[in-house]
Amino acid sequence: MFGIRALRLAEKAVHQLHTPMAFTEAQTWGPLELLGAGVACEMGIFNVLSRHWGPLAPPILLESSMPAQPWLLESCNWLNASYFGLPAWLHASNYRVLSDANHCAWQVGANTTATSWENMSKDPSLSKYFSDYMAVPRTTQEEDSVSFYPFETVFTNSDADDIIFVGIGGRLGHQAMRARSAFPRSRSHIILQDLPQVTGKMTGASLPDVEIMDHDVAHPQPFLSQFAAATGPESRLLIHETLAPELNPTKNITRFDLSMFASFGGAQSSKAEHKALLEKVGLEVSGTRSTPREWSIMEARLKRE
Repeated sequence: MFGIRALRLAEKAVHQLHTPMAFTEAQTWGPLELLGAGVACEMGIFNVLSRHWGPLAPPILLESSMPAQPWLLESCNWLNASYFGLPAWLHASNYRVLSDANHCAWQVGANTTATSWENMSKDPSLSKYFSDYMAVPRTTQEEDSVSFYPFETVFTNSDADDIIFVGIGGRLGHQAMRARSAFPRSRSHIILQDLPQVTGKMTGASLPDVEIMDHDVAHPQPFLSQFAAATGPESRLLIHETLAPELNPTKNITRFDLSMFASFGGAQSSKAEHKALLEKVGLEVSGTRSTPREWSIMEARLKRE
């Protein structure tokens, strides 16, 4: 945990030492790094590196390389349309922030009127690759919500009907199954929500003891107000999300934010924005637990009078 924080501080110090020319060169040649990553994916180089500790000489890498999983390369190529279209779209919109999946950089870069989700739904292979990308397992304990939040303490006196996990836009259910493996059916209800073209590919065998529900994540659902109306003073709402800090966001948070903005017309919400949204429906934030990386669990309850 402390090692990760120290690494972040070191990275920040290095960036602050960059001269304008060094920054310009980094941005100019940055696209070549993405292309190089794509070639490395096709050659299976990352797969080889993940099985070894320490550096490997190029001949060993080339001898060991094999065709890699295609999900990373295809997902990068799909998102590239949004990234390459972002400068022109920002210029055309006079640099206004518009939260609209129907009018964002994706349409400019992909030369289409369809949203990125609509485009993906027409390509089964791409949809599968994206789901595989989202299902990449988190390997460190501090990123696992079941590990870093004291669920056992919180749920000590709770019945199964009192505990509901809802994975909104959960794709193929990687988070839902992580929660289900930690909490058997007798302990909780788990619901996975996603687009019909995604849920239609799921089966009870692939997601045992998980309720699958169709939902278009682009359309709001008033679950916060419903929660506030249906629960008592001891109930709590847990929101597992990446929270953008008001100052000094990490490099990954900035990347997430730009990627969502360019591809879906979305944004990474800050803790203050979540707090304001919860207070609108009569809830208040009672605590937040964060990992050394970007994920947090925000806890909310009915606002006390």
